Amino acid sequence: MTTNLLKTQNDLLAAAAVGASVGAAAPNPPTPGIINIDSVTDDQGTYIGPVSDGGLTDDLTPTLSGHTPEAPNLKFKIYANTEYLGSVVSDKDGYWSFTPDQPLEANQTYIFEVIVQDPGGQTLFISLPYTINTTEINADDNSTPHDLVLTDNVSGGISGALQDGDTTNDNTPTLSGKGAPGDIITIMDNGKAIGIAKVEADGSWSFTPDARTDGLHEFSAVAHSSTTGKISHVSETIAVTVDTYVGTPAISAITDNVGTNQGLVFSGGLTDDTQPKLSGTGEPGSTLHITMYGPKSNVVHNIATVHVDDEGNWSYQFSANQQLQSGENVFHISATDEAGNVAVGEDFVATLVAPNEDSNPIPYVMGYEPFSEELTGHGTNEIITGTGLVVKGLTGEDIEEITYGSSDGSLYHGNDGSDAPVTSFTLPMASDAVTIDYNLALPGSKVIFFNENGDIIGQANAQTTSWENGNETVTFTAPEGEHIASFITSGIDPIDTVSWGFHELPLVSGSETFSDNLDENSNHVIITSSGLVVEGLAGSSMMELTYNGDTDGSLYHNNDQMTSFTLPGVSDTVTIDYNSARPDATVEFFNADGESIGTTEAKETDWEYGNETVTFSAPEGEHIASFITHGIDPIDTISWEAGSSATADIADLPTSEPEFDNSVAQLANGHADTVHITADDILTNGQEDLMFRDGNSQLAVRGDEGDTVVIESNDVKEFGALTAGGVTYDVYHLNSEDVDVLVQQGVTVHHG
Repeated sequence: MTTNLLKTQNDLLAAAAVGASVGAAAPNPPTPGIINIDSVTDDQGTYIGPVSDGGLTDDLTPTLSGHTPEAPNLKFKIYANTEYLGSVVSDKDGYWSFTPDQPLEANQTYIFEVIVQDPGGQTLFISLPYTINTTEINADDNSTPHDLVLTDNVSGGISGALQDGDTTNDNTPTLSGKGAPGDIITIMDNGKAIGIAKVEADGSWSFTPDARTDGLHEFSAVAHSSTTGKISHVSETIAVTVDTYVGTPAISAITDNVGTNQGLVFSGGLTDDTQPKLSGTGEPGSTLHITMYGPKSNVVHNIATVHVDDEGNWSYQFSANQQLQSGENVFHISATDEAGNVAVGEDFVATLVAPNEDSNPIPYVMGYEPFSEELTGHGTNEIITGTGLVVKGLTGEDIEEITYGSSDGSLYHGNDGSDAPVTSFTLPMASDAVTIDYNLALPGSKVIFFNENGDIIGQANAQTTSWENGNETVTFTAPEGEHIASFITSGIDPIDTVSWGFHELPLVSGSETFSDNLDENSNHVIITSSGLVVEGLAGSSMMELTYNGDTDGSLYHNNDQMTSFTLPGVSDTVTIDYNSARPDATVEFFNADGESIGTTEAKETDWEYGNETVTFSAPEGEHIASFITHGIDPIDTISWEAGSSATADIADLPTSEPEFDNSVAQLANGHADTVHITADDILTNGQEDLMFRDGNSQLAVRGDEGDTVVIESNDVKEFGALTAGGVTYDVYHLNSEDVDVLVQQGVTVHHG
């Protein structure tokens, strides 16, 4: 029989025979796993039945049993905690069972092992251990699931068993545990049932759920007893955070600290700084890996591994042995979060050029002041130019004179030259970038820039120059998320021109009724209180226009009625109400790049039969930045509206209920959803200053292309875009409630 057993089990090992007596130690060395204790049975107290490996029993003389078909009629010796309890001979089919003669002690742990010996006592094999925990009578509730293990099956981050409090990128982690054989286990997530599993004969069970949403999940289980029908207590809880997404990282800009042109340089820009500072955004707490393709070496170089701070920002200064190469340097950035998720950002290109050959012009000039007008207030300490630029002369706490309107069109500070002249400038609109052309700058001259709150957002040094070697330029671009509202020059005098504008023009809505009174009612350029810039044209010459504040509030052009209008941003639709138009009257519309996007005719009318209207909507994919009227005069009102091209019948759109989580409505689920957002939703679920400071309650909407958001308001203003945590949002302000909603770009937005 021993020979047959060895033939069947090729990995059995022979060992010396041991003569055993009660209390003797188990033989050593053993060969575990060939024979097994299949079950331990409790037949005492309230709970009777199988006792799982590691389970509880109040039966101090439990019955052990097993089945080894290859070992009929062999002696099985039973040990507890290595002490011999007794023996039993298996039957002809290899079945055996054993009940100890001496009771075990309560409240103890017993590890059972079984040794099999051939009839000659020459060969031994040992089972794997089987553990039970003894209790007082009826204290052996085995039904509550125990020994829970939650397993991450996805590579990246933590793989394998998860601990309470871990973060995982596996949204279908496997929960397993122990229980009473035959029981039905109900698995719960955050207190709600999500599935069931049956306890196998060995007392084990496992369950893999459907995909879980990102966020906190507390997994637990309860058992339904197959013998008593009772429901157990809730098991221990394993709480983990599911995180399957990491925000896309971004390189926002590099900072050039070398040469004449210093400050922020955006992707595609020029720099003469071989060791710039990189900065950008990402998901707070994520780790970024930055590489650079060098145009000279044709090699991808590892630049840095950096961590994103709690505010979602990061920066890296090139070290001593790192340099840009001449030409286009292409930066690549990727992010990995604690859970092991990976996201790749857009490449950033910086072109290294020769010293001082790195001028980066403002793409869209919204305001330009050449200081060429004569003012009656010549020599005053404060002026407001025709473009709305406010200029004040400062020296320390003293206000000095400014000379405005010299023959060469420059701004002079009335200082005696012994001290650095200090001048403040307040823009008529907060802008992304400012360029200052100047003629003279003393050593150490600089320009300090401020946002709308008066906070310093940056500084640019001015190249020292003299009258003989004048005509230098300072350009500064606001950091990500900021705008320039004002600036102060120190040691720069005279200044030839100041211009300001946007890298990305905001979407705006507004109107102008031309009802203001101006001291100068015959200027060729005016900026209205709505921000509309109006310029009189006649061919290539600028002609006068009259901006009246009379009772009918109209704009009059005093020459051949060719007038240019520049909006304070870009819009989708422009409407012009006018009183008189010539037979060939037209309006031509332009985008932000100055390209014509359409022309419409104006209906001929005269003073007697006035009050006609021209309306133009931008073609798909375009926005209106400016327009020129030909042969229309006077004009009564002009209105411009953003978002009007979204003309779908929003009442017919299928809707879903938005789910809010930490001031964010999540639509990114792979399905095309439509949700309606109200002011009450923002006030209830939003957070003050969630992504930028304006004192308003703000709600963010994350979604995919194909998702739709309907903002339930007829008074919505679009404020452009901002990037936070690597995600770019379009910003909408509900004027009626002073609340904001930020919608991820790619999501369709309707309002009304």
